[in-house]
Amino acid sequence: MRILSLLGSPRANGTTHTMARLIAGGLSGGGAVEEIALQGRHIRPCRGCQSCSAAPHVCPLAQTDDAEAVFAAIAAADVVLWTSPVYFYGLPAQAKALVDRSQRIWAGVEAGRPAGKGPLVLAALAAARPRGEQLFTGSLLGLKYFFASFGARMADTRTLRGLACPGDLLSRPDLCADLERWGRDWAVRLAEGRP
Repeated sequence: MRILSLLGSPRANGTTHTMARLIAGGLSGGGAVEEIALQGRHIRPCRGCQSCSAAPHVCPLAQTDDAEAVFAAIAAADVVLWTSPVYFYGLPAQAKALVDRSQRIWAGVEAGRPAGKGPLVLAALAAARPRGEQLFTGSLLGLKYFFASFGARMADTRTLRGLACPGDLLSRPDLCADLERWGRDWAVRLAEGRP
């Protein structure tokens, strides 16, 4: 089983990166996990030029940055673990840029090209803010339709509040254990063919 951990934070080794390592450890049983940190990738924002709306649905920026390599990794995975913080009720800029650049994939699907069978997706989001009824709603909806472009479905999510830094997470062993357990539970479900 090919597991891809997509790190949507602009900060290396931050809170959501720590979350990802806990979840991925349970999910993989200590096996290999491909990790792509978006903060280390060059992803230019969509210009809204509409070039991708017509066949063959190619983005003119495709040869100038890393977006297509990330898309290929998503398409090749069996399971994608997405982790990212939430800033001002939305995804961070680099993560949102990747989502927006998938417009060319969505345009192909809308034109009748089958999306194919995409990976199963687990998403874990964290926010420093401890309250807000709709704190994660926009990010989760955006991710749902982003992954739908690949024929993938969001199978499960975790949303955590009040985590401003990795220490806020690591100081709560119960929460760390819960994240590892969530990964292990999904590993069992997948091994038993119960996605």
